[in-house]
Amino acid sequence: MKNRRGTGVLIAALTLAVVSAGSVNSASAAVMDKSDCPDGYFCFWGDSEFRGRWFAARVPIPNVGIAHNDQASSYWNRTGQTWCLYIHENYRDRMDTVPPGKEKNYMIGANDDLTSLKPC
Repeated sequence: MKNRRGTGVLIAALTLAVVSAGSVNSASAAVMDKSDCPDGYFCFWGDSEFRGRWFAARVPIPNVGIAHNDQASSYWNRTGQTWCLYIHENYRDRMDTVPPGKEKNYMIGANDDLTSLKPC
């Protein structure tokens, strides 16, 4: 039993390390300014006006996780690539295509629907 439990903990830690390698993530509910979005990342915030809990990605994210799932209300693409946003995990049901440099303060028609994202 101990061996299985240890293996499960190791797998969870490795998964977190792999996901974290491509994202910068604020787990706190502190208000983060729009300028906190690092250059070269796609950032989204849980509230309009680029406020609230935020998430930043530079690699494909098949599932943003329970803390950010269906929470995006504003975004900014600070990469040199067009990004595709999806309603469901594993890039299913595309809801928006975001060219480099584009920002959106309130996601009309797609507010709080984002689950996965990747460069198109």
